[in-house]
Amino acid sequence: MRATSSIIIVAAVFANVHGKPVTRKGMGMGMGMGMGMGKGMGKGNAAAATTTAATEATATTTAILDAIANHASTPGKVACEPAEVVLSDHPQWQHEEGYWLGDYSLYGSDGNPSTSNTWNYPYDHYRGFITGNVQGNRYRQRNVFMYPPANAASDCTGTGTDVVGAGACGTNGNTKVFEADQEATTCSLNPELGGDIEGPYGTMSYTYTQLVGKDNALLYQVFLTKAALNLYEGMVMGNPYGRCTGAGYAWDCGYTEDRLMQSQLTTLTQLPDKTWRRTRTAQGFDAFGNVGAPTYASYYRERKVGREEFYAELDRAVTDYSILGADLCAWKTGETGGTAPSGYTPGRNACVAHLEASFSLAAAASAP
Repeated sequence: MRATSSIIIVAAVFANVHGKPVTRKGMGMGMGMGMGMGKGMGKGNAAAATTTAATEATATTTAILDAIANHASTPGKVACEPAEVVLSDHPQWQHEEGYWLGDYSLYGSDGNPSTSNTWNYPYDHYRGFITGNVQGNRYRQRNVFMYPPANAASDCTGTGTDVVGAGACGTNGNTKVFEADQEATTCSLNPELGGDIEGPYGTMSYTYTQLVGKDNALLYQVFLTKAALNLYEGMVMGNPYGRCTGAGYAWDCGYTEDRLMQSQLTTLTQLPDKTWRRTRTAQGFDAFGNVGAPTYASYYRERKVGREEFYAELDRAVTDYSILGADLCAWKTGETGGTAPSGYTPGRNACVAHLEASFSLAAAASAP
């Protein structure tokens, strides 16, 4: 049910603006006093009218709050069902669909191009291939990032200069795959919150996407969950401080809040030639040691293209970066950092399967 009663929206907005729950008593007093004072503070009929107005206001407020609390789907009431959210009603989500080519740069906390001890490839200029799809209340994104060979003169001698996979340092580039699936798991009768979604990224992080700006921007944030923090210290680190209780995959080491890892703003623009562009800037933050300190910033420039041009450019990047078939879409970032096998059988077909998976997304089934 997508129809929304205006009086329900008023109640939801009232609660949101004042930053606290609206009780039947509190809202009844507010509406009752307003209506009563509007009639004047006289005696006799005026007093009776005030009492009647207050009673009617309280009854109306009760009905409003009951409708919000019950999320009833019976005739005459308004239901808010996450499965019934339609993301494509919002321009930002409409534009996220399709094929995107990207030119990327990633910088460290010192402002210089980022470097990695576990991924010895340049981050100052690399390329990305992204697909996105929206169905009902769900969004899916699949990425393939391609990196040029390391600089043979400066990055292929000494310690920490090994490359991943079958290639040679300074000769061959490499690839990594990424993915994200989100859906509207909650919904609001407040239209200002329409189109916002959330969902897990891997098994240790949780993401939130909010629509911002004038129908032209999205804010995407990634948090390391408190469950992951407890698990990491208790199981992965082996409870080094002796403060954790638990076993297996259930640990309590005292972490009670999620920690921000990334905050990314995406802005959509259209050029005079009608080409759509997507500019993304992400800020990274330390979630383990010096919590909250900035660790990186990205500058991603993307353009929307058709499927044929998309895969032609992918093939061109493979050639330009001398990426071996044994490394094509063979790698991903591990859950706790570093590099891990992607799970695909390496090769171009793996890249295509990964990217096209965006378009196999199905809308969630509506609640009965």
